[in-house]
Amino acid sequence: MGIKIVYVADANIKEADIYLLTEGITYDVMSRTVWRGEEAIRLAPQAAALFLLFLHAEEHRVTAEEIDRKLWKGNGSKGSIHAAIKRLRSSLRNAGLPLEIIFHEECYLLKKMRTINTKNYQNPFND
Repeated sequence: MGIKIVYVADANIKEADIYLLTEGITYDVMSRTVWRGEEAIRLAPQAAALFLLFLHAEEHRVTAEEIDRKLWKGNGSKGSIHAAIKRLRSSLRNAGLPLEIIFHEECYLLKKMRTINTKNYQNPFND
């Protein structure tokens, strides 16, 4: 059986061995490892489970209830959900991933960060 590699933007895929997150960055589900070239960043088990929940979710949107069911079988608290999101955000940032988690329309959303090329950026408020 071969390894299944899926590009994250393909919302129809529900299961893969390796996800291509962005150019040169992959996520290995079995080892819970983000690879940036030769650099490996391993996610903690809870962060990995939450990350996979986002990867499998339609449009990468997840409700607090879905997180609670996945991580705590419905016995989690609002505080534990917020803490898990905070840890995953930190893990994504530490791995150098251009991904962020925002709360939008009653759901948490994993999305690509928007960046500004500051080299050519001119602040419209400066004269």
